[in-house]
Amino acid sequence: MPQLNLLLLPLLGGYYFLSRLNRTKYTLQRESGYELAFSSMIAGIILLGFAEVPYITIIYLQGKITLIADFVNWWRHTVRFAYSGIATISFLAGLCLPHICNRLFFDKSKELSRAIQEEGENFEQILEKAIKRTKMVSITLKNNKVYIGAVTSNYLPGGTRRYLKIIPFYSGYRDQKDMSLHITTNYAMVYDKIANGQLPDLEVDDDFEFVIAVSEIISVNIFDPEAFDHFQESAIVETDKY
Repeated sequence: MPQLNLLLLPLLGGYYFLSRLNRTKYTLQRESGYELAFSSMIAGIILLGFAEVPYITIIYLQGKITLIADFVNWWRHTVRFAYSGIATISFLAGLCLPHICNRLFFDKSKELSRAIQEEGENFEQILEKAIKRTKMVSITLKNNKVYIGAVTSNYLPGGTRRYLKIIPFYSGYRDQKDMSLHITTNYAMVYDKIANGQLPDLEVDDDFEFVIAVSEIISVNIFDPEAFDHFQESAIVETDKY
């Protein structure tokens, strides 16, 4: 039946609206197939209701503006399905509204942060906390390699982009016997030389930022250099007692 086929337009419009609106798109990425279809259907119904306003306005104006009357007559003769006009308007609304709403109401970074805080996994929340507090994180990989540095971008929760970006300040490894941390490389010394103009051909963001696949990470924690130094001193004192 044509009328049932036309319901696909508001359904597609509803899905596009939810997947592009910053307020809903991060939550939508976590939903299963049935939940996604139901959410899109609800959004499509709302868009159909919204489409009533411009639809009624067009019908009213066709008696006053010749150009609109000609367009309505052309549409009725070309697209001969009942309710095709309002279904098309709802689809177009689904395409346009999320971008308008994002610009006016829903900042991308704020909504991503909110989604992580409310629905994110512990891993995501630690990374988000480090970014907001400008703290370094210690990332241990499956091969026991450790990178300590500033996270420059969190990965998208529930999405397909399963990696994060980091600018390392230190790197090292964890001992296989007791998992103690051993730092072998201090990038901060190089960064100081770059800041002082001693290495003019290098840029910290461009030349040292790298990507870590989430699948290779086994642990993440916020890293404080002063606390680390304190624990190191405490460990030495304990060792000296014996």
